[in-house]
Amino acid sequence: ESSMATHSDVFNVASNGVLTPVQGTPFIQMSGNIGNSAQIVLLSPDERFLFVSNQFSNTITVWNVAPNGTLTLVPGSSFWCGGSSSFRTPAGMATNKDGTLLFVATDHFARGSRAISVFRIGGNGFLTLVPGSPFETGQGEELCSIAAYPAKSVATFDLCLQDDSSGSILRVNSETGTYQFTSCSGIVLGGTGT
Repeated sequence: ESSMATHSDVFNVASNGVLTPVQGTPFIQMSGNIGNSAQIVLLSPDERFLFVSNQFSNTITVWNVAPNGTLTLVPGSSFWCGGSSSFRTPAGMATNKDGTLLFVATDHFARGSRAISVFRIGGNGFLTLVPGSPFETGQGEELCSIAAYPAKSVATFDLCLQDDSSGSILRVNSETGTYQFTSCSGIVLGGTGT
């Protein structure tokens, strides 16, 4: 069992660029395979999950991101990058536009091969390797980064209602019908309506 711990600092960013720590920061998780050389982070397009690639433990850690910025570990984190028998060092990450797939650039140093590990992102943040993953890219230089296009689209909400007693929030784009409901417990639901 490792005595290593990882911590994530979360800040609110004011319009003038001033950073203020979110209450509870730093968020600390003790585990042998969480945060071992965690250097790269990626926020999901809907801002509900924070993905962290752990280079020395060959895993991806997933955190739930509450509307106020607090972090809680997704049950089951961390997730192996190359299946149970393949050790792949994760680096850069990207998601598809809908935030349903996570792409991870990986290296298998023992074999000198490079690959892309592809995960399906569950509604609860749980990661599952897609069949056939990781997908080999061949020999060559270290694979450190990855990008997915088209870039994420951000729904602009022009109507926002907040319940004074519970703190629940409903955001609506009156042109497209896109909506997002965030309950006081941090559950986020969204879609498109008429």
